[in-house]
Amino acid sequence: MKYNIENVIEELVEVSENNRLMIDLPNDKILENYQKEVGVPFPKDYIYYLKKANNIFYNLDEIVLVTNRNENAPSELKSIIKEARKLGLDRNWIPLCEDNGNYYCLTPNGNVKYYDLNGPSCEVWESLASWIKDVWIEGN
Repeated sequence: MKYNIENVIEELVEVSENNRLMIDLPNDKILENYQKEVGVPFPKDYIYYLKKANNIFYNLDEIVLVTNRNENAPSELKSIIKEARKLGLDRNWIPLCEDNGNYYCLTPNGNVKYYDLNGPSCEVWESLASWIKDVWIEGN
């Protein structure tokens, strides 16, 4: 099923009762700097998510954060990318969530794939919106 990122983010905010971590959402300048530093362009749906809901706390413990705070924090994107790349993660994949040392990642074609320590698995979602709906909201 195709999902729209705006509708899924709206649903995420609603089901989480707008429960947010006490961090600011990233602005355009922060996102521009991140893309340069990590060497991966962010897809527009990912940017939308980051600007609207990256600080939502609901159903997942290890969501990867994009902030202008401590870039060495354990759940911070720059820190997660460094660690995941050491384990063999493709340089063009963006970790969205850590799962016991494994990662849900956004790929260049817009799919979300599950990457475990043995490499990419067969688990795939057609879009970031699908992953947010199926995994984050519905807990599948």
